[in-house]
Amino acid sequence: MELQALRYAAMVSTLTFQQAVDAYEHFAKTIGNEVNARKQILDFLRWEEPNEELFGQDVKVALVSSDFSREVTTTALWLNDRGIDVRCIRMKPYIDQERLFVDMQQIVPLPEAMEYQVQIAEKAQAERSDKRDRERNVRLGDFWSALIAVENQRRGTDRKPPNVPQSWLYHSAGIDNADFRFAAKQSETSVELQINANDAEYNNQLFDYFHRCKAEIESRFGSSLLWEKKEDKRVSHIRVLQADSGYLLNGEERKRAVAELSGVMGKLEAAMAPVIEQYHEEEA
Repeated sequence: MELQALRYAAMVSTLTFQQAVDAYEHFAKTIGNEVNARKQILDFLRWEEPNEELFGQDVKVALVSSDFSREVTTTALWLNDRGIDVRCIRMKPYIDQERLFVDMQQIVPLPEAMEYQVQIAEKAQAERSDKRDRERNVRLGDFWSALIAVENQRRGTDRKPPNVPQSWLYHSAGIDNADFRFAAKQSETSVELQINANDAEYNNQLFDYFHRCKAEIESRFGSSLLWEKKEDKRVSHIRVLQADSGYLLNGEERKRAVAELSGVMGKLEAAMAPVIEQYHEEEA
């Protein structure tokens, strides 16, 4: 049982957000339930949007049994010391006449020692997080450097890579509160026009203006775009997703990915340009 729990924890730690959504939907269907798996998982995590970099980074294991051997409790303590959250919960049922009672007690870690052990685990987790952040910044920085080199050649610019890499790279769309943007995750990138006004009403009006020209824009672009209006938020997107092109790519795969991204950005800019020009004429 103990090894099986660890196998499950290891398996879950490798899941992407979308894989977790698919697994939950499949399970729900097998028991006859229809659920919005994506929304429920986001609500449980208290996220507005998926974050692949944070998803599944830390997994908790709870072992429940009527009793535990010394070998199991010693192993659980050892794993906790190394920042893996493993808890042993002893459960004993009792019958009083026709009533059933269950006594549940956490024996590892002991409640009296939990505060100290939590502090130790948090320190270890912070160290792991710092290491992940450093590795992420190196990979993301290399990805942006490769993309900027291609973009500089396409646009005739001399842009420098950012000192501190972020998950996005943007330049002005030539209209207030809107920019063209590359966004990169581990295994996915996107090219988009982002509308980012502090005023939600203005944000919606600008999005609606572009949306009225949807057929014209998509015809020039050559395919459908994702139109994501968030009426109660201050950010909306018109985007193209590029699967299998995240910042973890290396070598020839990275060269291919950044060349494709730059090409898609050129198409999006060209598709949007007449509408942006028309917007300025109407506003003049």
